[in-house]
Formats: sequence, C-alpha cells, structure tokens
Amino acid sequence: TVTSLGKVQVYNLQEKSLEFKYDIKLCNKDEKVENLALSIDTDEKTKRVATSDSQGQISIIDIQTKEILSQFAAHEFEAWTCAFDRFNSNIIYSGKL
Repeated sequence: TVTSLGKVQVYNLQEKSLEFKYDIKLCNKDEKVENLALSIDTDEKTKRVATSDSQGQISIIDIQTKEILSQFAAHEFEAWTCAFDRFNSNIIYSGKL
C-alpha cells in the first residue's frame, strides 16, 4: 500500500489478517514540501512496484531488496496514477502526454 506520509508499506496476508513487514520512504525532490504517495502498481514477474507521489514523481522500487531503483519527474503537478505495461514492464504509464 502507499500512504499519505510518502511511504510504501508491505504486508503479508496471513489467512484473515494482515502482517506488517516493512516500509520504504519515498525521496522528496523538495524537502520543504510534504510528499504524499498517491498510487501503486505491481509487476509480479520482476517483484517491482511503481508509485506516484504528490510532487509529480514516479518511483520504481524493488520489493525484495527494498531499494528505490529509479525516480523521475512524470508531471509538473501531482502524478495521480501510474501503471506498468502488462506486456513490457520497462514501460510505465502515468498520464503525461
């Protein structure tokens, strides 16, 4: 999941309950502005997630190593959503033309 604190949180589903594993703080391009994580998409094959945030950035995170692999500006304003291409996980859609 993503949070209003600018974090990606990872959970395990254990029968009927969620077990918190860890969280990853997204980097701010402007430390003076609060950064909210807005959306998340997963790529099961590569074990990566793509997240968008309120500073207009998209972050690609390796869930196994907990490492932010890349981060780039997708919009001048909030990048409300992002998604991996289902046939090529190197392509990420964010709505910018």
